[in-house]
Amino acid sequence: GASPTGSRREKSKAGADGKKPDVHEHFLNAYNKRFEERAKAEEARKREEEEKKQREEEQRRKETERRKREEDERHQELQRKMEQMKREEEEERRQMEDLKRRAEERRRREEELAAKERAAKEAAKGNEERSSRRGEREEDRREDRD
Repeated sequence: GASPTGSRREKSKAGADGKKPDVHEHFLNAYNKRFEERAKAEEARKREEEEKKQREEEQRRKETERRKREEDERHQELQRKMEQMKREEEEERRQMEDLKRRAEERRRREEELAAKERAAKEAAKGNEERSSRRGEREEDRREDRD
């Protein structure tokens, strides 16, 4: 029955009623509080890890984009240089063709001039021979008259 000093059971009931806090309840509350704090800390740690992963992933993505952009820029610069070289080669080829064409024209003009000079010399020589033959005939006629 009910002893005047009371049993433990009665004391724990008294603590549950709010008159006297029970030792077990105190440890239970402390345990629950530590469990919640650990759970919050674990959640914060997981959140931090996830954020770190996301930051690293973002950093890798940005680094990849930067490398790709640099590679594209190098490729475009190479393309520009190649196109410039092609234009320069084409210009050099045109200049060479122009020089060859002019040299060929000069050679033809020189040949034509040389041919005209030869023809003129031949004509002059022919005229000299004709005039000297004519002169001989005139001398012959004069001699015949004399």
